Amino acid sequence: MGNHVICSLFGISFEKLDDLASIKQAFDRATEAMSATVLNKFSHQFSPQGVTVVYALAESHVSCHTFPEKGSVALDCYTCGHMDPKVGMGVLIEYFQPSEISIKELER
Repeated sequence: MGNHVICSLFGISFEKLDDLASIKQAFDRATEAMSATVLNKFSHQFSPQGVTVVYALAESHVSCHTFPEKGSVALDCYTCGHMDPKVGMGVLIEYFQPSEISIKELER
């Protein structure tokens, strides 16, 4: 049916993880790189810190939840059909510039 990439990234600056506008720009670049069809965008800035972003795609979804106080972010990208979620995940990893990466790939 599709491919699902799940990433946990560590060693990221607090500022980068708490910058909702920049994270949304990175999501825009990631979905464009995959040639994904974005159906809807949801984002939320938590107080005192943290961000959640979810893009619903015609091909499935891409999402993240940041933990600035821990220097980490949880990411996932699931795509159906011809699309490679690793392309979008690569863009997001490039944005966050983590010192440590944990990736799991699932065929669904």
